[in-house]
Amino acid sequence: MDTIIANIKNGKGVLGSLVAEGTAEDTTISAIIANLLEISKETKTATIKLNENMEALKHNWLFKGYFEERGYWDEVEYEEQLDEKTKELNEKIKMLDEKIKELKSLEQK
Repeated sequence: MDTIIANIKNGKGVLGSLVAEGTAEDTTISAIIANLLEISKETKTATIKLNENMEALKHNWLFKGYFEERGYWDEVEYEEQLDEKTKELNEKIKMLDEKIKELKSLEQK
């Protein structure tokens, strides 16, 4: 145990390089962290570009049928149906408001 602790204090090994400052391995770990940060940035960029490409494929005439069969368009159709139902409800609300006004006017007479 004393040997392991001494090696860590001297900057040997991974734990030693993390604890000790100014070792040769310290620059290696910094380089690894920098590489990981760069990879994460590139992964985010790649994900965004892949999403854009998939959206473009959904609208391409050659691949549109494939995406329709897979159900990728269901969300859009569902939103359109919701919009239609909302319009119908708004029209019925207007009709009800008009009927309420008529009833109030009849009550006053």
